[in-house]
Amino acid sequence: MYMNSPYWEERRRKQSLKRSKKEFDQLSDAITQAYRSFNNTADPAQMDACIYEINALRVKRDSVLQEIRKLE
Repeated sequence: MYMNSPYWEERRRKQSLKRSKKEFDQLSDAITQAYRSFNNTADPAQMDACIYEINALRVKRDSVLQEIRKLE
């Protein structure tokens, strides 16, 4: 009964928002690191792996951003 009150719903929303923002920041840092790896390699196979990783991280980050926008 009390856990469904507006107070608790707002608290859960804020906690979810905080977690999502933290995840967004972590993904942004991972993308930066993947770009660094890409820029520091000459091996074509490693470049392909970096490109794949960057694209995957960007899709995940975009998904988290949509979640953040819904919660705000």
